[in-house]
Amino acid sequence: MKIKNALIILMVLAALLLPGCIQSEETRITPAAETPAKENNAPKPPPPVPKPSPPTPGPQAEARPAGDAPVKDSRPVTVLSPLPDTVAAETVEVKGKTRPGNRVFINGQEVEQNAGGEFCFPFGLQVGKNEIKVVTLGKDKIEDSRTLTVERRPVPPKLTVISPDHSDIENLTISGQTERGCIVYVNTSLARPDREGNFTSTVQLREGVNNIKITSTNRDGGTATVQKTVTFTPSSPRLVAIIPEESKTKQVTISGITDTDTVLVLYVNEVKTDINLQNGVFSGTITLEDGTNSVTVTAVNKWGKESSLSRNIQYSAP
Repeated sequence: MKIKNALIILMVLAALLLPGCIQSEETRITPAAETPAKENNAPKPPPPVPKPSPPTPGPQAEARPAGDAPVKDSRPVTVLSPLPDTVAAETVEVKGKTRPGNRVFINGQEVEQNAGGEFCFPFGLQVGKNEIKVVTLGKDKIEDSRTLTVERRPVPPKLTVISPDHSDIENLTISGQTERGCIVYVNTSLARPDREGNFTSTVQLREGVNNIKITSTNRDGGTATVQKTVTFTPSSPRLVAIIPEESKTKQVTISGITDTDTVLVLYVNEVKTDINLQNGVFSGTITLEDGTNSVTVTAVNKWGKESSLSRNIQYSAP
């Protein structure tokens, strides 16, 4: 009886242990593909967020080394004082400051510096625009170049000109006054001022409007200019003739005077008469008839203007 009860208890224990072993074995050998559908419906995790790329280093980042210390500028920096655009003086001072140890050249000439790198260089100017090139040479042979532009306009001298607006004579005298030591031109003719700056010059006019340019230049190169306009209207020539009222000879000489260098022809009773162009004196001989003789003297200048005189001469044959 006791043996029979022990066998029953062993069979019950075996029945209890056997399903657990089978279940454990089945669970161990089941592949992942045969996972129950309940597990496949589980929510999937979100995709990973990409990390931002580091910024591309710019020119400043490239120039900076792998550390916090900035890169030193190797250029030979020179600071120049500003210059005026226009000056009247013959020289201008180029001032500036550079790093100690640098060499500074102005238009190829090296300038002196003090211990702090400051310099002051007198630069001679020409009349008109001047370019000033400042080159700095550093210790490592690196150059820095700057160009300054200055225009020199000297102060013009005083200039006064006396001239009429109209003239009826060809050779016009221009007079004026300027400062002492100046050079004066009237058109292209040189006028020489006296010690007080007074000057005169003769201008040959042409018929109509004449433009006259008077310039005065001082020793500094300053120039003053005066423009004058003169209208020339030629007049009729001057004519003076000596004509007697009567004559006892059949031939009589008619003489007189007219303008110099302007009268081209002169007629006495339509007979061409010679003229002395240097003094305007002329003379001509005519033959008279018995009774009253009409005598006409005519002068014609180079502008076509003419003057005439008429007289009567009584002649009776002896």
